[in-house]
Amino acid sequence: MLMNRFSQLILSKNIIRRQKWTYSKVSSCGTYHICLSSQQPLYENRFKIVLPFHSPGLAPVIDRTGAAFHINDRGEDAYPQRFSRTFGFYENLAAVQNIDYWYHIKTTGTSAYSFIWQWCGNFQSYRCPVRDFNLQYYHIDPKGKMISGPHSYAGDFREGSAVVRSSIDGLFHAIDENGDALHSSSSSYKISFLDLDVYHKGLARARDENGWFFIDRHGMDAGQGRRYRQIENFYNGQALVQMLHDGSRCIIDEQHNILARLNDCNNENCADIEQMSKNYWPAFALKIGLEQKTSLLDNGNKSDKDDQQLKEQIQRVWNQFGFIKPSSVDGEYTITQRGRLLFDSDSIIRDRALYWLQDEYISGWLPSLKYRNHQLHANKDLFSKIAKNPELMRLTQRVLNSYANQDWHGIASVLPDELFQSSTIVDLGGGMGALLCELSNHCSNQHLICIDRPEVINLAKSHPKIEFQSGDLFSGSLPTADFYLLSRVLHDWPDEKAKLILNHIPSKHLCVIEREVDLNGNHHALLSLHMFFLHKAKERTRQEWDNLFSSTGWSVQSRTPFSDHVVTMLKKDIIDTNVLKSSFKSSKTVVRKVVVPTAGLGTRMRPQSTIIPKILLPIAQSSSTQWTCRPVLDLLLEEIFAEGTGIEEVLLVIAPEQLHLFQSYFSSHPHNKIDYILQTSPKGFGHAVLQTEQYISNEPFVVMLSDHLYQPNNTHQSCLQQLLTAYRQHVSEPSRQGLTGVMTCTAEEFSSTGLLQSDIDLENRQFFQITDMIEKPSINIAMNRFQFKLSQNSFLCQAGMDILPPTIFHYLRLHEQKLEQETIPVELGLREAMNGLRQNGQLFGCLLDGERYDIGDPKEYYRTFRAFTVDKREKSHNNSSISNVWSLLKQIDKVQTLFSISNAPIHSASAPGRLDLMGGFADYSGSHVLQYPIAQRTYAFIQPANTSTIRLISIQTDNVEIKSINQHNLTIWDREIPMSILFDNQNETLRKRLETWYTQEQRTTIPHEEPVNWPSYIVGILAELIKKTESSILPVGFNIVVISDVPCNKGVASSAALEVAVARAACSCLNLDNLISKTELALLCQFVENYVVGSSCGFMDQMTCVHACTDHLFSLLCQHVPNPSFHNVTIPSNIQLFGIDSGVKRSTAGSTYRRVRTATFMGKQLLNLPDNIHHLCQITLSKFNNQYRMLLPEKLVGKEFQSSLHLDPLSKIDSNEIYPLRAATAHPIEENFRVQLFEQLLKNDHYLCTDYLSNLGELMFQADASYRACDLASDEINLLVNLIRQQSLSSSSASPKVLLGAKITGGGGGGTVAILARKSSDALEAVHNVVRQYENMTKRQTRIFSGSSSGLIIYPSITINA
Repeated sequence: MLMNRFSQLILSKNIIRRQKWTYSKVSSCGTYHICLSSQQPLYENRFKIVLPFHSPGLAPVIDRTGAAFHINDRGEDAYPQRFSRTFGFYENLAAVQNIDYWYHIKTTGTSAYSFIWQWCGNFQSYRCPVRDFNLQYYHIDPKGKMISGPHSYAGDFREGSAVVRSSIDGLFHAIDENGDALHSSSSSYKISFLDLDVYHKGLARARDENGWFFIDRHGMDAGQGRRYRQIENFYNGQALVQMLHDGSRCIIDEQHNILARLNDCNNENCADIEQMSKNYWPAFALKIGLEQKTSLLDNGNKSDKDDQQLKEQIQRVWNQFGFIKPSSVDGEYTITQRGRLLFDSDSIIRDRALYWLQDEYISGWLPSLKYRNHQLHANKDLFSKIAKNPELMRLTQRVLNSYANQDWHGIASVLPDELFQSSTIVDLGGGMGALLCELSNHCSNQHLICIDRPEVINLAKSHPKIEFQSGDLFSGSLPTADFYLLSRVLHDWPDEKAKLILNHIPSKHLCVIEREVDLNGNHHALLSLHMFFLHKAKERTRQEWDNLFSSTGWSVQSRTPFSDHVVTMLKKDIIDTNVLKSSFKSSKTVVRKVVVPTAGLGTRMRPQSTIIPKILLPIAQSSSTQWTCRPVLDLLLEEIFAEGTGIEEVLLVIAPEQLHLFQSYFSSHPHNKIDYILQTSPKGFGHAVLQTEQYISNEPFVVMLSDHLYQPNNTHQSCLQQLLTAYRQHVSEPSRQGLTGVMTCTAEEFSSTGLLQSDIDLENRQFFQITDMIEKPSINIAMNRFQFKLSQNSFLCQAGMDILPPTIFHYLRLHEQKLEQETIPVELGLREAMNGLRQNGQLFGCLLDGERYDIGDPKEYYRTFRAFTVDKREKSHNNSSISNVWSLLKQIDKVQTLFSISNAPIHSASAPGRLDLMGGFADYSGSHVLQYPIAQRTYAFIQPANTSTIRLISIQTDNVEIKSINQHNLTIWDREIPMSILFDNQNETLRKRLETWYTQEQRTTIPHEEPVNWPSYIVGILAELIKKTESSILPVGFNIVVISDVPCNKGVASSAALEVAVARAACSCLNLDNLISKTELALLCQFVENYVVGSSCGFMDQMTCVHACTDHLFSLLCQHVPNPSFHNVTIPSNIQLFGIDSGVKRSTAGSTYRRVRTATFMGKQLLNLPDNIHHLCQITLSKFNNQYRMLLPEKLVGKEFQSSLHLDPLSKIDSNEIYPLRAATAHPIEENFRVQLFEQLLKNDHYLCTDYLSNLGELMFQADASYRACDLASDEINLLVNLIRQQSLSSSSASPKVLLGAKITGGGGGGTVAILARKSSDALEAVHNVVRQYENMTKRQTRIFSGSSSGLIIYPSITINA
């Protein structure tokens, strides 16, 4: 009894004692413990530091001497030993530190085992992480026995598992209490992660390359692919997560449904957005470092201060990134382990970085910064472009293959048994065979075939079970198979092209492996945008995939998630036999037949069209010897049967009432290649074509409108020849694919034509997919759906000639049946049937370089009549001009000797000078301008040479039309420049290389009057074009002769004429004719003048030299590069233009022009305009006068302007220069208004009244006065303009004024005066009177310009026989 009583007493004391330390906490000062219930100290002692009590009632402390040990709840020492540091007891063992080693002790203070460690953790589940002196982690049991390891990190155990980090690959994975992997490597789930947390209530937080997520005990993704930026553990079935896409915080349940959204933190959102805006910094720092990575490790060459400073900045950033670190040698760096991933040449991470940061990908994003409203131009076949660059091709395939090896590992586990039971499996677009390699481990007797581009197949390594074949997924033959695979192929293409691929597969079974977008989580959104910029492709939602599959006849059998993708099994019950037939028969792209429907009613041309069909309307033409009058049909047949078309037969579809007219015509002009059939009733264009089905006999054929004529623009090929050439080069399935001729039109024209939309880009004009089409749309539809992506306010329209497959008759009958069912009384249209081709991805376009003339409208018929009359005569003149010039050159010994060295053909082109009528130097501020092409021209002759030099001869003459060399005052310069100067071997600009070479050349004798740097114009053009030329066809050298009667430095665009003529002749020499448009050519020439020659001009002159028409004014809006808007304006019949050379030289490289240009950009910056104002000329004149004019100082000294704000890359601010700020800023805005008013007055009538003529002259005088306000005039120019003004003022009503207006041309500072005159016999005499007065007063020699010529002209090549 007493013993029981004693035991109860002891038990009570123990309970009280246990409760004493259990219900305690550390005091606020951290030097003792207090009781939670009484808030009194547990003991009297005080320590330096105390930590909380742990079972069995001991707490770690450090006393006033710095010794560490454990105490009980009475403050007494638990043992006599002392340590450097102690920690709490876990499972009756505590970690202690003894100076530089650690171990565990028991409650008695004695060691729990005989080992020591660099660091120890705490025991959980009788397991504890420790680190040895080699920095390796292990787990041990309470006796010190190693249970797992070595690892690069090991964490605590919880719920029977712990997280460790591999010493091999650095990835995290979970282990059980025996040290074995928790997740089986045989499963299809991930077993290793970038980051991993211990399990909490059956789930663990994990992170892969896509973000954070939860996994279960098997390693399975518990969120079905959902990823988050941050996540917390689940508590009572709910967890806090931060969304990956927008950073918002949400509460989710265990099924990952969003239960609540927390209020946003504005500070966090601000920081988030700011970080996004700077995310390109590290990417570009990585790219720049990769491009010069070897030189980042040393001091290198410090000769170029800017380069050295850049390298130092990149070194600091790469040091911050952890890629390099400073070495013991001053200024040098060594590579870190992390940096090895980028410096090692065989590193796949380095390859991936180079792949994603390649220029082509970055440039794909740039149009989004320049164009708004989705005006993108990046929709091109990048794969074809990559294929042309072997190094980039190898890099791309290494990277894509690495991703495939990573992502398709273990995929066989989710593929159906039927696939492995098939005899042949074909992987379409399979790259280097990674997917089939994975499947080959599970295939025994199957025939595995990998199909891809030949450039890819050549890189694939041979495999005993895989056959590699080159092929085309869009056309051509595919090998027969039971199962086809498409892994990450369809996402590279827009729907139209994806449909082509899916329609092309001749099998009932298909497996598609692609990503699937979850709109709720915005997963893959950035990747999708990247693909849209590059290919107009995207990652698709499940609904979008279903729509794509169903539209091509495929039904979904199953879907299985795998490795962030979805494996979709598809089946097609009915296989299109046409697909099979076209897939396995060789394609024949011969087009022999043309159909011309002529039975239209011609309502716009009534009553004339009731008497004679439009196709028989007359066109008058003049050759050099006689006039002829021919029907439109004659001109059409001339184009159809021209040499090189290959057309053998023409079928006219005529109305019964037209029969006698055509019989009469062909009786007088028999033609055995022409036949006709009757369209008994006028039921539409499509109905007319449908009548020809039997005649066509299952062949592709051309359809041409009978009321359209065409003229090519400066090309040897007619519009029909251009279309046929593109068809033969690109169409691979003539039985199914059509090609429509495409031109551009303006907003005023689209209501009367059919509009198109496409994936056209700057490099793919001859063959592109038609993605949308409509006939005569409303303005809203046109503006929203059909604006040309390469040019603002421009539209793609059908040219009226098409090459159609025989399947068009099927679509015509379908449309006919639809109209009959709907009982709609409308004509059967051809365009609606062509839309059926488009919807199946079978309609393509070819942008024709030419003009279309519609004779079915009275106004357009008049335009056609004029164009064909004038142009016939002009063509004869052009041929005569080049003959005259060549005859002259052959009389010059230097030229004859130069061209006789080689027997290669000589390529030639010419371009005119120009008179700047209105606009002038306002071009670089975005103004409208009006330019007049003068009769004087520059001719360029270029011949490939067999020596590695560029031999140049420049000839200046007064008149290239004079045939005898004895009558010429010739100035001849010649140079010989090494070809090597075109190629950059020392990171020097071409301009710098040329300057160095000129310095060396000046040691030789160069005539004083010869400009040292005149070859820069020509060499710069060659250098830019060579960049676009395949190295295999690059000539060894060049022989170049230029002859010109456009005077130099007189303000009539002599440099632009030279650049354009040389560039076009060089394009012909380098086989670039079809790769560079005329506008691109003009902008290339401007680039050379800006950055090679060093002249800060706009692109006005070059565009005029390229696009201007004879006797027209060239109207250009100097905005929207690279496709500025332009057109040619007819000059009224009662005015004419002259130019007077003042005898004073000027240049856009001169100081006067540069001062005003700089002042203009300074003024623009000081106005602090809204972001949407890119050019001064976007400001209206009234707004400028009301809001901005008086904000600007009249003049400003350079040093008073903050030079860092200067926006013009082509000029620099001189701190001592005084800039005419207000006048220079106002001029382009005022001039833009004047130019637009000038053009409107011109368009009022073909014959202008006196008031209009006076107003035009006044506008020119106002423009000249504005030049003077900007200090751009000269005394001589002012005198000339004043003399013309005086002549104008001295006229009377009886003798009306002849000279109407005048202004200085171009950039000012001297040069030429442009004169507007009434067209009369007195005009030239009036100009001569002004010249005589001027010469008497100034003693300067002048020259009068009159007459006009066409813009850029190319000529047939010339061959000199040895």
